[in-house]
Amino acid sequence: MERNVTFLPSVQAYATVIRIVFGCGLDQKLNNFLVELVRKGDKGRGFSVMDLLKAVGEAEEEGKGSLLLLSRLSSALVKAYANLDMFDQAIDIFFQTSPLGCVPDIQALSFLMNRMIASGENNMAVATFMQIERLGLDADANTYVLVVQALCRNEDTKGVEKLLSRLLNSEPRKCSVFYMNFIEGLCLNQMAGMVLYKRHSLKLMEDRGVEPTSVTHNMVIEGLIVADKLDEAEAFYERLEHKSRENDASMVKGYCEAGCLDQAFERFISLECPLPKSVYFTLFTSLCAENDYISKAQELLERMWELGVEPEKSMYGKLIVINTYCRLNELKEAYALFIRMKTMGIKPDVVTCTVLLNIPKFDTKREMKAFDVKPDVVYYTFLIAQQCKIQDLQEAERIFAEMIESGLEPDVVPYTALIASCCRNGFVHKAVTLIQEMWGKGIEPTTASLSTVQYAILKAKRLRSKKVIQEFMKRAYI
Repeated sequence: MERNVTFLPSVQAYATVIRIVFGCGLDQKLNNFLVELVRKGDKGRGFSVMDLLKAVGEAEEEGKGSLLLLSRLSSALVKAYANLDMFDQAIDIFFQTSPLGCVPDIQALSFLMNRMIASGENNMAVATFMQIERLGLDADANTYVLVVQALCRNEDTKGVEKLLSRLLNSEPRKCSVFYMNFIEGLCLNQMAGMVLYKRHSLKLMEDRGVEPTSVTHNMVIEGLIVADKLDEAEAFYERLEHKSRENDASMVKGYCEAGCLDQAFERFISLECPLPKSVYFTLFTSLCAENDYISKAQELLERMWELGVEPEKSMYGKLIVINTYCRLNELKEAYALFIRMKTMGIKPDVVTCTVLLNIPKFDTKREMKAFDVKPDVVYYTFLIAQQCKIQDLQEAERIFAEMIESGLEPDVVPYTALIASCCRNGFVHKAVTLIQEMWGKGIEPTTASLSTVQYAILKAKRLRSKKVIQEFMKRAYI
C-alpha cells in the first residue's frame, strides 16, 4: 500500500540558498523568502531558526566574514518576525544570537520598535529598547526618536523626563549626538512644552556641557507653536542669545503649520533679511488657500522682490494668485499681476494663460503668441465652454476643429460641452454623431451626456438618420 510522504528541504539546503542570495546582494528577495519561512513555524519547515543560523555559520569560514553574514541574517529574521507581528520571537533572536557574537544591528531594532508602535504596543517598544541596550547595542538617532514616540503616545511624562535625565548623564559624545534627536521625537509628538521648555532641563543641559544648536532651537520653536503654546514659543525665541535667520524661518513655518496666518505674516513683514525660498512658498500657499488673505499673498510677493528674492521660475505661486483673483472676480488685480510678470521678463505658462481667459477684452491669444506658449487641451476646452455658454455653437465647433488640427486629442470634457450645446440648440443629430465619434476613439461618454441626448431624441419629432439614432439608443442602454 502506497503512502504519501512529504519531503522537506534540509536546513543545509536553506542555508545554501541564503548564502547565495546574500552573496548576490538580493536582500529584498531574502526578506520575502524569510517571511514565508518564518510563517511555516518549526514543524512546517522541520528545523528551528537557531538550527538555520548554526547551519549558515558552519558553512562559512571562521572569521569576520562569517560573523557579518550571521549578523545580517539575524537582522533579517528580526524584520521577518516583526512583519508578521511576532514580536516575542523577534526579541528572542537578539538574546539567542548574543552568545554567537552576531546580534542583529540597530536598524533591525528600530524596525521592530516601529512595528510595535504601529500596532499599539508602546510599552513593549520601550521595554524592548531597555532590554536590548543591556546587550551592548548602541542606540542611534532614529531609535531615540522611536522611544520618545512610544512614551509620548502613552502620555508617560515621567518616562520622558527619566530618558532625558539618563541621556544627559551619559558620556558627552553620546549626549551631544542624540540630544537633538530626542527633541525631534518630542516635537513630533507635540510634547516640547512638557519637558524641554522647562528651565531646569535647559540648565541641566548647560551643566553637562551640551550646547543646543540652532537646529535644536528651531525644532523646539516649531513644536511649541504646533502644540498651541504660542506665548511660550515667543518667549523662548526672545530669550535666545544669538537669534539666526533659521530661527525666524521656524517661527514663520510653525505659525503656518498651526494655521496662525496673521502671526506668520506679521513675523515675515517685520524681518529685514531674506528667508529660504521654501519658507516663502509655505507662507504663500497658506495665504492663497484663504480668500481673505489673497491681498497679503500679493504683498508677500512684493516684499520678496524688495528683498531681492526672485520667485520660482515656474511661477506657480503667481498662478495661484491670478487664479484666486479671477475666482473672486477681482480681474483688475489679476491683470496687473500679469503685467508685472511681463515687466520682469517671466514667461507665463499655458495654465496661467488659460486662467487669464476669464478677463474680458484681454487678448490672451496674442500674449500666448508673443511668449510662444502653445495651447493645450484644457485651454481649448475653456474656449469651447465659453462659446457654448453664449450659445455660439458655430464658433465652438470651429475651435474644436482647430484643436484637432493642431495635433491635440480632445478628451471627454470638450466633447461633453459640445454635446450639451448641440442638444440645447436642437441639433440632436450632431450630438449623436459626436457620441459615436467618442465611442470610435475609445472615449466613454459621461452618464449626463447620454441622458441629455436621450432626452433630446425623445423630444425631437423628426431625425435625418434613424439608423444612427437606433444604433445610439442600442449602445446607450447596454
